[in-house]
Amino acid sequence: MPPDPKLTQYPGMTSWFDPGLLIRLLLQTIVSGIFGKYADHRLIVAALDPASPETHRKRTDLSQAVPPDPDGARWIDYVSDLGDGFDATYAIAYHLAQPGLTVEDGTLPGGSVTLPRGSLLVMGGDQVYPASGMEEYRTRLIEPYALALPDGSPGPNPQLFLVPGNHDWYDGLVAFMARFCRSKPTAVGHWRTPQRRSYFALDLGDDWWIWGIDIALSESMDQPQADYFVEIAQAMRPGAKIILCTAKPGWYEDEKQGAFRSLHYAAQIIANATEGKDESKGSRNLRIVLVLSGDTHHYARYESSFDTQFITSGGGGAFLHGTQGLDETIRMPWLREEHDTLTLKTRYPSLERSRSLLRENLRFAFRNPGFAALLGGIYAILGAWAFARMRLDTGLLIWLVLSTGLAAYFRGQETVRKGRATLAALAHAAVHAAAILAVAALCLRVAGYPPGGAGAGWGRFLGVLPPFFLAGWLVGGTLFGVFLWLTARFLDLNHNDAFSALRLDTDRHFLRLRIAGDTVTVHAVGLDRVPARGEWRRQTPTPDRPSLYAPPAQGFPPRLIERPVTVNAAAVPAADLAVDPDSLKADLPGTPPPSPER
Repeated sequence: MPPDPKLTQYPGMTSWFDPGLLIRLLLQTIVSGIFGKYADHRLIVAALDPASPETHRKRTDLSQAVPPDPDGARWIDYVSDLGDGFDATYAIAYHLAQPGLTVEDGTLPGGSVTLPRGSLLVMGGDQVYPASGMEEYRTRLIEPYALALPDGSPGPNPQLFLVPGNHDWYDGLVAFMARFCRSKPTAVGHWRTPQRRSYFALDLGDDWWIWGIDIALSESMDQPQADYFVEIAQAMRPGAKIILCTAKPGWYEDEKQGAFRSLHYAAQIIANATEGKDESKGSRNLRIVLVLSGDTHHYARYESSFDTQFITSGGGGAFLHGTQGLDETIRMPWLREEHDTLTLKTRYPSLERSRSLLRENLRFAFRNPGFAALLGGIYAILGAWAFARMRLDTGLLIWLVLSTGLAAYFRGQETVRKGRATLAALAHAAVHAAAILAVAALCLRVAGYPPGGAGAGWGRFLGVLPPFFLAGWLVGGTLFGVFLWLTARFLDLNHNDAFSALRLDTDRHFLRLRIAGDTVTVHAVGLDRVPARGEWRRQTPTPDRPSLYAPPAQGFPPRLIERPVTVNAAAVPAADLAVDPDSLKADLPGTPPPSPER
């Protein structure tokens, strides 16, 4: 059945290997990087919002807006990396909006459990793709969520807070601030966001807090933001429990990388909070119970030896990332030596499914025709050169040209394994060069010229452009896809490119948290499939159903990815980090978290 005409205005999944988009993203990255370095929007917003510490603390109070249910539990939703294709984004919004969501759970009697909608929704970064803008936020985020839970729906307005990710920062955070950080609460459907800055601390009551930090494109914390969290930490009650949200999973990186150091910086602020201004009064013993992040579009839960959970949850609608590159254990150098190892407990999609999906890159030329055509153009230019001048030095120069471009691109995609990426790119360039020379030799043979190319001349190269273009489109595109598959599968490289090339909207998920007493229970809700555009149907909205739905035959029942994970905060020790804050001075703006005398 054709899609609803009213839905055709909304975008499909982003074609990340479209040549035009690649050029635009490159320019936006350069411009936003310069802007972020010389005109950090976080500093401007802080200057325009000279709130006192008392005002900051008053803004944190959500204890009334996030009330406990009859059992005394508070419910919080978390979703990240949304706003790519409409269908996946709306599918997640549809389930987030249900007043009571029944999810499959084979471990429970009856095989299901009903979870009430969260009174607070935290969006953990990258709210739109491929880049931010007023129109992008409207079509990719605000309207899909408004369709799922229209403004004026019955019941109180759930609260909404957003952590910006790198894609939100591509315009210098201008559109994000204009849409979501105003003096009066703004609406996203029935949700309301009273957010004033791009970072926040939220007091949920019962000494439970959520911190959302903004690490920008520089993956650092600016000085006003550091001062803000220091003020909040100093005002928190001893033994308070914190859920820390960041836009990038720093635990996937080593201690030299910015996302890791920014996460550590926030944890150091928590660890340094003391009773009042006098260091002799001792620490407030604040505890980090959960650390949540998006950026990587899969679900992965790592557990520390003292029960703190580190969860990557980037399943809100962006293209799927596989889990085949995850380490079984990760060392966290800023934790004390006896607790510095995190262990992988759950991944979604599974390792086997990730590897199976990865093989779809063998059809790269057909999945990404624009990029394959670009390769065809490169083949045509270099192939015509080889046809007119079939010599050893020509082959070496072709390899050198391809090596320079491919090595620069693939090195730029890797933050750590740049040497391995360079060697792989050189080998990849050699395969392409060999393919170009083979096609040139075939054309010479068909044209009746000797193997050395004598007599072919530059005047005849136009005639061989079409066959070289076709060879580049099919052979070059296929070789590129094979390269992505091999390097992601066996060399731990190019994971992002290998899955962005596939543009998969399956295996979506979000988190629903239940906070009661000293415990927080994480329900990871997964959708194995997402309805296609033509499967959505319109209906008259009622208090318990949105205006768009998928019939049961095309349904997409939610299920728990794993059994609910309960963390007892009383068993989590106070934040006590192994790295001195002075070690961060060289890498983060401003000063490290202050001493108690400040």
